[in-house]
Amino acid sequence: MEKTKFDGLYEYMGYVIYNGGSKHEWDVEPMNWDIKAIEKFKSQTESHKTLAKAKKWIKENVNNIREADYS
Repeated sequence: MEKTKFDGLYEYMGYVIYNGGSKHEWDVEPMNWDIKAIEKFKSQTESHKTLAKAKKWIKENVNNIREADYS
């Protein structure tokens, strides 16, 4: 994991936000989902340039995303 000003994993509204690469981009994945559903979700979503943008994306989309849609 790349060292940044904001380092680590963040839990926000049932999702985990983390900096998983050297591009300093933030990835979002749901907590407590089946692993296959998480992998499908991750393959269909993009990284975010900042932690704030990742949180904003979650806040705007949290009610529209269901595990059943990715199973």
